[in-house]
Amino acid sequence: MVLMDEKGTKMQATVWSNDFKKHEKILQQNECYTVFKPRFDKNNQKFKHFDTKYVLTFNLETTIRKCNNFIGPTHGFEFSTFKSIKNGGVSSEFRTDFIGYVEEWFAREDTTTRYGKQSYKMDLILRDLEGIALKLTLWEEYCDQMQEYISKNKEEEHIVLIVQFGSVHDYKGTINVANAYYITKLFINERNEEIVNFKRRYLVFPSTFISPPNIYSPPIRYQVLILNSLVFYLCLNHCNRFLQHLPKSKVRVC
Repeated sequence: MVLMDEKGTKMQATVWSNDFKKHEKILQQNECYTVFKPRFDKNNQKFKHFDTKYVLTFNLETTIRKCNNFIGPTHGFEFSTFKSIKNGGVSSEFRTDFIGYVEEWFAREDTTTRYGKQSYKMDLILRDLEGIALKLTLWEEYCDQMQEYISKNKEEEHIVLIVQFGSVHDYKGTINVANAYYITKLFINERNEEIVNFKRRYLVFPSTFISPPNIYSPPIRYQVLILNSLVFYLCLNHCNRFLQHLPKSKVRVC
């Protein structure tokens, strides 16, 4: 799970299986909560989504109550440019956000992962407002989400996609992007400020892009955050593992 405070700073969070029953009924996306006695631990997790020193844990001592006064950003996007991604300026160790015009998409492909697991994916070509192209791979449920949108919006000429909490991969010197399992969020042609502004700029400079996509197949600062009152925004889908002791803080689940 991902938390975000009112200044947009994000932190990884964990609920351990032994404590999950206490919190699973109240924790919902797009909700705000006041949290009493959460715990901060050193960020020693194997998969670190953000470059932060600490992770947050809700345990049996933690109490969560709903609130409605979160005043931070709705999504807290922090976009990396395609240029910085392709030049190696974005770490593959942590998650990043990016936005682009869907120039091309390809048919779903069944494949086997490097761990021997049967899986499936679809590839897309995104292009930014500078005309830089970037290959995106969407796996499994994210592939399904994109294919469903395409199948239901066959007449849509311009698709703009935001990938929040995506991954950067460098394979033999070629840098591409993909979803990160369970944490990534896709915003496909949604009417949020970022996509509306991107489309507006695209329409002003249409020559930046190749015309409509080809379809190959149907388809702050956390300063440890040891304060008496904190506000968080829980921004993601799954509680993988929720991780001593804090007086009180607020959270909102998105």
